[in-house]
Amino acid sequence: MKINYTYVNPGGNPTILVTSKLSRKDYSKVAKKFLQLKDPPCEQVGFLEAPRNPKAEMRVQMMGGEFCANALRSTASMLALDKAKYSLKKSFSFNLESSGTNKIIRGRSKINAQGKVSWAEIEFPISKKQISIKNVALGKLVTLEGITHLVITKKLSKNNINYTQLIPKLYKLLKISNKAFGLIFCTKISKTKLKIAPIVYVPATESVIFETSCASGAIAAVLASGSYKQHKKISVLQPSKFWLEISANKSSFKIGGKISSIQPQQTH
Repeated sequence: MKINYTYVNPGGNPTILVTSKLSRKDYSKVAKKFLQLKDPPCEQVGFLEAPRNPKAEMRVQMMGGEFCANALRSTASMLALDKAKYSLKKSFSFNLESSGTNKIIRGRSKINAQGKVSWAEIEFPISKKQISIKNVALGKLVTLEGITHLVITKKLSKNNINYTQLIPKLYKLLKISNKAFGLIFCTKISKTKLKIAPIVYVPATESVIFETSCASGAIAAVLASGSYKQHKKISVLQPSKFWLEISANKSSFKIGGKISSIQPQQTH
């Protein structure tokens, strides 16, 4: 079976967006095959569907039914690149749907002078009822819609720990109900800058990925640190060496960053 897709690297966390219409029962199997790719490398797979809400332009259904901010940024980038073919505009906005939440997500992308997507961000509503921050033995457990992260500020020796085995065990031990779970190692650089090293587990695909960028993990790190309460904007350095910029108000979070590359419409 030939599968059409777009490959987006949103500043780390390279993402495959499947554009072929498939049955959801096949998503996990297809995603596992894409995750095995080495050239180009793939850290996650999203499947583009028609939206349920008439106000939305596209739905992103992730490989395990989780929420993924970088996949939404990737989708906004792909849509902007397509729109830019027929427009002189340099900025585009979209309403998007996503697995892991029933809210409409606002996506925005910018096109540079060379006709490439240079920046993409998403903005989504938040409420205290849908965000939980709990102190646990290793750090702070931050639960968002569609994904839960354990933010760790302690220094642990990665050489002595098998995270591929540990994270699924923690998922069960901590009784995580979300469709995805991450360990986010967080280091404070300054009052407005953090650095993270994310590892994400998706039970549906049995995948444990040392991600090169994690947007929801960056949000979890900012929430766990409490930095957003004192500062309007927080910068979070990813393993890819790209920065994600996060800002928050009483009703929403905004997260954006540079886009590395887009390889439109391929077949596998």
